[in-house]
Amino acid sequence: MSKICLIGQVQKIIFSGDNGYTILSIFFDDTKTSEKIVGYVKVIVGQKYQFTGEYVDNAKYGEQFYISSYEMVKISQGDEIIDFLSSKHFKGVGKRTATKIYEQFKEQTLDVIKDEPERLKNIGVNQEIITELSNKLNNLTGIEQLYQLLRPLNFSDILITEIYKYLQIIKEENVVGYVKYNSYSLIDHIDYLTFEKADQIFLKYNGDLDSIERYKSAIIFFANKYCYQNGDTVFEIKKIISDLSQKKILNPDLIDQAISKLISIEILIKLNDDQYILFDFYEAEKSIAMSIKLKQESISKTIDNKIITKKLSELESRFKISYSPVQHQAIKSAVSNNLSIITGGPGTGKTTIIKAIATIFTEDVSLDIDEQISRKSIILCAPTGRAAQRMKEATGLQSRTIHSLLEWDPYTKSFNRDIDDPLVQDLIIIDEFSMVDIFLAMSLFKAIRPEAIIVIVGDAAQLESVNPGNVIGDLIRSQKIATVHLDQIFRQGDGSTIAKLAENIDNNLEFELSNTHDMSIINKQKNITDIVKQVVDKSYEAGFSEFDVQVLYPKYAGDSGINNLNKKLKPDITKDFFETANDKLQVGDKVMQLKNNYEKDIYNGDIGFIQAIVNQKAKATEIALIVKFKDKEVKLTKKDLLDLTHAYAISIHKSQGSEFKVVIIPITKESFHMLSKKLLYTAITRAKDKLILVGEINIFYNGIMKENQKRETYLSKLLIDPKLFNQGLENELVQVVNPYDFLEEESK
Repeated sequence: MSKICLIGQVQKIIFSGDNGYTILSIFFDDTKTSEKIVGYVKVIVGQKYQFTGEYVDNAKYGEQFYISSYEMVKISQGDEIIDFLSSKHFKGVGKRTATKIYEQFKEQTLDVIKDEPERLKNIGVNQEIITELSNKLNNLTGIEQLYQLLRPLNFSDILITEIYKYLQIIKEENVVGYVKYNSYSLIDHIDYLTFEKADQIFLKYNGDLDSIERYKSAIIFFANKYCYQNGDTVFEIKKIISDLSQKKILNPDLIDQAISKLISIEILIKLNDDQYILFDFYEAEKSIAMSIKLKQESISKTIDNKIITKKLSELESRFKISYSPVQHQAIKSAVSNNLSIITGGPGTGKTTIIKAIATIFTEDVSLDIDEQISRKSIILCAPTGRAAQRMKEATGLQSRTIHSLLEWDPYTKSFNRDIDDPLVQDLIIIDEFSMVDIFLAMSLFKAIRPEAIIVIVGDAAQLESVNPGNVIGDLIRSQKIATVHLDQIFRQGDGSTIAKLAENIDNNLEFELSNTHDMSIINKQKNITDIVKQVVDKSYEAGFSEFDVQVLYPKYAGDSGINNLNKKLKPDITKDFFETANDKLQVGDKVMQLKNNYEKDIYNGDIGFIQAIVNQKAKATEIALIVKFKDKEVKLTKKDLLDLTHAYAISIHKSQGSEFKVVIIPITKESFHMLSKKLLYTAITRAKDKLILVGEINIFYNGIMKENQKRETYLSKLLIDPKLFNQGLENELVQVVNPYDFLEEESK
């Protein structure tokens, strides 16, 4: 069927979905009639367009005009321009102002507003209206161009908007040209933009399957993807080549050329015949190693051993506590070294030790002791809001997230605290350090003064960080840092079998699961999700709140998966709910944040409850819900809800840094391939008062026998042998902020 062109003015946007699908009403000047048309478009009400498409039969709505492409028709008639500028799209611009502007600039009016808006001052238009007209006309024209460019490639409305926002940040005026010829460079800046999507743009507008830029970009993307999926910082190049072959990037000569080029421009570093590391991973691990080396070489005011012993005796009397020999050792190590590590499982007294260290540093010690100890400024921090809050509650001391401490700026996407503006504290205690990845560790160590004292606290037996690296493991493995392993469980004094189970798993000791006062075993093979639902309900009846009770599972899909568990566990839907693409949310629902949102100070894994539905019909950037996360209420837009999910059941990875009174863990065949010693250890150590295992218990025994695959990293090697600092590099290293910048330069 041949294409048809319709030229008309947009009267109304009847419907606009987040994916860009839109139903319009357009008005035809010549016939004075209106018509509904549909398609993936972004248009301005009141503006005239030429729509190209065809009439198709819709089973439900009959014949409809479906838009395949469109472009703005430049309006030049006086009444059209005046009507357009005085439409509701431009706030504060009435007919009188619109007429005054047109009478001055005639058919050049829109060009003047876009390109020379300052000329409107000469005819008495105030700055607020000038800004409104200029910004909206330029912005909408630009985003319209992107829609026309990317909608045929099935780019979503949200993804197009994110690309446009980035182009605004870098002040790029030629939006179409930039995206056409720099598509790969966008990957590093745009969430959800994959190599495959960027490749679509490149191939459509450049068409060269054997472009060297295409091969280089593919290697960078799939190397990053591999590292983020596996947690490694070092990779074998053959594994990346395997990914390339699946995308039909097959030319071995071009692959070799691309690798050589990436090495020559220091994007890729060759460590040996098959192992490579991306520059930004190498630079992060090298920076950590250099910070530690500098710290160990610096002179810091530590405390004499006799003074510490005397102070600990005083604290034992005051707090009515008796520190064990290993706790004495941990405390002395922390206050006698610039950098130290305290590691141990649940119930080994980590919080008790933190409180003692903080007390020693913050109190004057008299009793005929000289001024070796003076009041010092200290701060406690942790990678998540939940972990920081837990530390604060346990110690009574100020505790913050690492991002908050380093003053993350969501606009520049960087920390304000760094080597040029370091933290002022004399002592920094970092809890839950197993969750800290190489990039966060790099930023933290850079921001700490060499003479300040760092105490790292964590459980090395837990899962590693979600992002690449194994920082706490590498620091311990290097044997370059004073480390105390807490191996005595004090919680056992309260009869805790949860802590004993964790110890047995960590030390590969034999044990037999049985019902105790704080642990229940429900050995079943069928109807596991139904049993989980019954256990949750019983927990509520026993007086535990929704915040106290948490179901943990390793995977999202499947009959027993997190998605299905949440459907079963969440309350029945009422008539008042907010509908997203994947879910229905209502007041009272328990929800979890899936990604860090620094602007709103909520972080990956934060759990909250929906307080109110603000607007059931909210658009992408309009406020939709209010959610209470611990001690603060946060207003979330419809777009923000992409990163929100129900949290009656959550993944074990997301539970890190948290502690719940009641933890329920389904054990099923569906998840067998995902179970491992570290995963199950992490899950059971989230339980404070009660642990309930539901399912096929033999699978639990099998799971703890599977050791996690060791992460391939470079940090421990750098700590052991600083001569490796310039491995694979011919020149002095320089900071590369964006590893795709070289593509932009070559495209110019």
